[in-house]
Amino acid sequence: MARDQVYEVFARKAHDEELKHVGSVNATDDELAKAYAWTLYDEENWIEMCVVPRNAVIPITHEGRLPLWGMTTSTAREFESTEGMSDACREGLRNLLIACADTKLLLGYHYGEWTFGPPELEAAIACCSLSQSELGHARLLHAVLRNQFGDDSDALVEQRPGTEFANVSFLDHDIADWAGFVAANYVVDLAVTRLLHAMRDSSFKPLRVNVEKMLDEERYHAHHGQGWFRTLCGKNDECRAAAEKSLHDALQAVAQWFGPAGDAQDEALVAAGVKAKTNPEILQNLLSDLSETAGTVGVEFETETPAFDGWDPATRRSGTSGPAEEILHHLRGSKNAIFKLN
Repeated sequence: MARDQVYEVFARKAHDEELKHVGSVNATDDELAKAYAWTLYDEENWIEMCVVPRNAVIPITHEGRLPLWGMTTSTAREFESTEGMSDACREGLRNLLIACADTKLLLGYHYGEWTFGPPELEAAIACCSLSQSELGHARLLHAVLRNQFGDDSDALVEQRPGTEFANVSFLDHDIADWAGFVAANYVVDLAVTRLLHAMRDSSFKPLRVNVEKMLDEERYHAHHGQGWFRTLCGKNDECRAAAEKSLHDALQAVAQWFGPAGDAQDEALVAAGVKAKTNPEILQNLLSDLSETAGTVGVEFETETPAFDGWDPATRRSGTSGPAEEILHHLRGSKNAIFKLN
């Protein structure tokens, strides 16, 4: 079983400054130390931060691992708006933006719920930061939807029935235990990040200008998910079994969310350069990422091909389901409508 160790945290705000000691964190491995340091000592606009366990120095602001994976696609034609897109491309783009926004909104909700009750205080602080990032990303995506498609941000959250939400279904209900939380962080969060990365060099400029910010913040989400998955798998047989089951359940939901091969809207987005890869290709990239981390703790997994009969590209589901009404009730601000500022 891995034990906590102390990591000293160093940071600087300018290249001509020396690294200075800003504090310390307790963590079971390097990945958790990175996530905890960044979320605990984010009061300044650091350009570099490092954590030091005894003699090792681990840079965290310029590391090239997850989740930034190089360049993606050339933009032969740039779209300043949806004008000039085919109907399939335009519809597919709106559905894709809503699916990402809905998933980030639900991730933000669940991360916020787990601000209280995680195994360690540092994890609670990380949950707060993760929630803030996801809700901010949902706001960015809602702004693109409003400016390009005329969607009202409040209506997207407050007025749609649950059966019209397009989030990954793993987030439909309360997350019962920490293993489920880790699966949401390690699998679901990374799935959306992989999808966003495929639009890093998108031909659709209104989205492209926002993607880099989201990817930069998602780097630390990935560190946190990886670190906790390895920690659970190394703790004891019970924790390992719970982590493996939650991993499997989250993967099945993500595979359903990405959809079947040959979807007309998805292929139209790739053809227009809005995305660099099809959804099944992105899913395979995700599985490679997960396999690399899982392999370090001896975990192997297989994904079952979902039944895509009746799969709806607008909700990214087969059949009618959605977030639980209790979750939507707490997520929405309608119960406090009289206190709204406008």
